Amino acid sequence: TSAGVGGSPVRSKLSRRRRVRASAGGAGVTPATLSRACIPHLAESDNAHILTLSPPLNLDPVLLCTDGEEVRRFTTRPGYLRLILRAVNQVPVDQLLVAHIRDTYLRRGADAAWALATVRELIELLRNNYDLLIPILEAISEALPDLPAVTPA
Repeated sequence: TSAGVGGSPVRSKLSRRRRVRASAGGAGVTPATLSRACIPHLAESDNAHILTLSPPLNLDPVLLCTDGEEVRRFTTRPGYLRLILRAVNQVPVDQLLVAHIRDTYLRRGADAAWALATVRELIELLRNNYDLLIPILEAISEALPDLPAVTPA
């Protein structure tokens, strides 16, 4: 390789890296630079991997509600279920909803009225998505076998 104007190949390479970092807004080592630096080591490995790091989708703090009264207050109106349903492409929503309903049902002291109202709300919210609704209802019936059948509201 050429040494550049008045410098060694190493200085030329370092200078090029600095230009790349500067063009990236001074963000430091770019993923491409890091991957390129790892390739010689990866080539010698029997089990080579490059894992790209990405920040979490949401940096807002998440608090776990464990106090029974706090859970009762939060789950009084089922509108919050819409937030869970919006995560449909990010998490297994069906499993999350069933686990939530089962846990909240128990935290609310086996509150069958709440559970039935929540199931009715899910039916309303998912009335156009049978592919998601049916497995959720089946899983709820398995998770809460003592829950009475839902009747139309």
